[in-house]
Amino acid sequence: MPNYYAWFCQEVHGLGYCDTDDADFFPDVWTKLKEKVHRNRVSLL
Repeated sequence: MPNYYAWFCQEVHGLGYCDTDDADFFPDVWTKLKEKVHRNRVSLL
């Protein structure tokens, strides 16, 4: 399992465990966002 909270990772994105402890998982977030992304033709590339 990757160590997302290693000091060098936190230096890159500035997020620590306390910032993401209660965050939603991506599949749940994507379910809410995908219709808006497709409807507005937003490119994620």
